Amino acid sequence: MKRNKIALIGCGVMGSIIFEILCKMKSFEKLVVIDPNLINIKKIPKRLPKNIVFSSNINDSSLCDVYIIAVKPQDFRGISINSKKDSLIISIMAGISVNELTKVLKVKKVVRAMPNMLAKIKKGVVGYYVNGTVSTEEKIFANNLFSEMGTTFSFTSENEIDMITSVSGSGPAYVYYMIDCFINAACSVGLKENEARKIVLETVKGSLALVDEKTNFSELIKSIASKGGTTESAIRVFEDSKMDKIWAGAIKKAYNRARELSSLK
Repeated sequence: MKRNKIALIGCGVMGSIIFEILCKMKSFEKLVVIDPNLINIKKIPKRLPKNIVFSSNINDSSLCDVYIIAVKPQDFRGISINSKKDSLIISIMAGISVNELTKVLKVKKVVRAMPNMLAKIKKGVVGYYVNGTVSTEEKIFANNLFSEMGTTFSFTSENEIDMITSVSGSGPAYVYYMIDCFINAACSVGLKENEARKIVLETVKGSLALVDEKTNFSELIKSIASKGGTTESAIRVFEDSKMDKIWAGAIKKAYNRARELSSLK
């Protein structure tokens, strides 16, 4: 389905990714990109097609068929758009509920999504929720957009958006934090930093290459951690530190914060 006029509001990290996807999809007659800075899009051609407009004036997005809202949540309440009655809103803002989107933007049709930064290499995870007034064609358009970012999950409950926010939305930061700790620990036993970094990164990449959705992680751990060996002694430190509860507590905290943000007015 070809949407006539699309407005992309916000050009941060995710906004710039969406811009490049829209250009690749060619699913518009006109694309209006609204952002006060316009500094994050690195692949802006020197000569823009006539149907792509960049502006810092939100009034230039009047009466669009689709509005993709990619600003920071704290900037959302300062937005006022002149939409049509049947305009579709696609929001990737964390913590801004469908109810608030419909009230503030005075629209009925909303797709609320949570992608993560890995969308830039098409390895992202995108969970999205669609309210009851969105048409089948519009759902297909949204899913096609998100599919260009990676793996998609269509949820039947908006609460699941807060759940996935705490897992995959924030997840890359958890992984990078873990890797950083791993590298620092490797240095603590005497490895040089450049050696530790390469060894840890190759270990992580190789370990992930060995698994899939059906992998039994407990069995894999047992196959490496021989009784009385080095791996078992390290795993015991993790277990004694209740690492599983630390992880559960961290994700629960992120989920609760996502819920708090969704309930703020």
